[in-house]
Amino acid sequence: MWNEYSRSRSSTTSIPWLWIWMLWALVAVIFFARSFSSETSVDTDRPHMMISPDTSVSTVFISMTESSKNRITGTGGQPLYVGDKSISVETGWANASNGHVSIDIDERTELTYSNHTATGDRLRLAKWRIWIEQTSYMSTIDMKNLVVSVKTGDIIMLEQNNQIYSTVYALKWDAEITTSVGIYILKAGNRIMVSASDLANPWLKLATLVGDIDESILESPLFIKNNGKSLLNNIQSKTGVTLSWSVGSWSIWSSIAMITIIEPLEGSRVTTATVPVRWSINSTDVKRVTLNDQEAIISPVNSTFTFAEFPLGAEINNIVYKVYNADGKQLEKWVITVYGSKWAADQSTMRLLANASPISSKDFRIVSPASNPYVMTDSAIKVQWTVTKDAVSYILVNDYRLQKYIPGSTTWYYYANMSSSTLKDGINLYTIKFMGNKDEVLYTQLFTIIKESKNATLSGESSR
Repeated sequence: MWNEYSRSRSSTTSIPWLWIWMLWALVAVIFFARSFSSETSVDTDRPHMMISPDTSVSTVFISMTESSKNRITGTGGQPLYVGDKSISVETGWANASNGHVSIDIDERTELTYSNHTATGDRLRLAKWRIWIEQTSYMSTIDMKNLVVSVKTGDIIMLEQNNQIYSTVYALKWDAEITTSVGIYILKAGNRIMVSASDLANPWLKLATLVGDIDESILESPLFIKNNGKSLLNNIQSKTGVTLSWSVGSWSIWSSIAMITIIEPLEGSRVTTATVPVRWSINSTDVKRVTLNDQEAIISPVNSTFTFAEFPLGAEINNIVYKVYNADGKQLEKWVITVYGSKWAADQSTMRLLANASPISSKDFRIVSPASNPYVMTDSAIKVQWTVTKDAVSYILVNDYRLQKYIPGSTTWYYYANMSSSTLKDGINLYTIKFMGNKDEVLYTQLFTIIKESKNATLSGESSR
């Protein structure tokens, strides 16, 4: 009896557990089936945008919270709801749309759908680049340093670059820009670049940050993908004025082509104490030109400007030219270098190393930063070179001898910074001389840093 009772009780108590396991198995099957299904359930009662990868190989994620990150598979699209953390595109492109706006999202971009009201959508561009076409209502896009209002019919491109610059490109109609210092209407065909340091300037006029759409952005894959050049062929502002655009050369809109040098050429060597400076003017917008903040003479008839006897008081002369329009807005600034007679004489007697390893420019290579001139907003920067082993005895930067450079070593560093006055706002010119063991100049190199920030605190100089 005892055995029969025990067996009977064991048999009946095992049945609920069996059903529980079967239920869990069914839930798991449903979960995995929905995970791999190409159809996506959309809660139409919640404001959302449909996110669609551009191709099946695009790597696109929707993060609903800080800890969740789900990849969008296929090209059918999945919803990004207000309240979700963000969409991030790691490779390829993606599109976000909801019937009122279409947003093309570049790779390495992070975008948040912040809010939806009866009048439109609010988004936040955390990093990189998007292309926006507003079909109805309006969108408001928050960036680090500004807010953009995009109205029906507008086409713009936005770029948030490394948390420093917030850039807006107006491509069709005008765009309203709101910052902590005021509101600005950006005309079609122009771009504005705003940094936090710009906004810290109490005398800032937003118009001074506006420029033409530069040549580099025309080569952006996102710009090309959306036929940006065709838009620039016939830009119409909301005033109804049609602006012309030369797609073949981009010369009208490129600030680099505002003026063309005639003489002296970059890197010229002269034996006189002065040199005539002559340039041709390529744009009617150019109304004023300065050379090292000295006024040049503008000739509207001949479309040239001249400075008859520009003084050359040094071995290496850096001529900083600035170009302005009628409103006083700076259109262009850059640097050309002219070598004086003393430098030319020194060059003729320059001592080289043994014939087996002669010194040339390739033996003195800038490792970082990547460009010369270099534009930055940081308060300090480390400039790094490489030199030929056992060639250099010591190094002079603007006649200051680096104290930590080890004679004969192959690398060296120089810290330019605000607090030690080796870096200032604007254009910074550096003359680097590499000296031999007999105090002879082995090689001279120029480096330019254009600093656009107003605030800095770091300091120091280091080399090895």
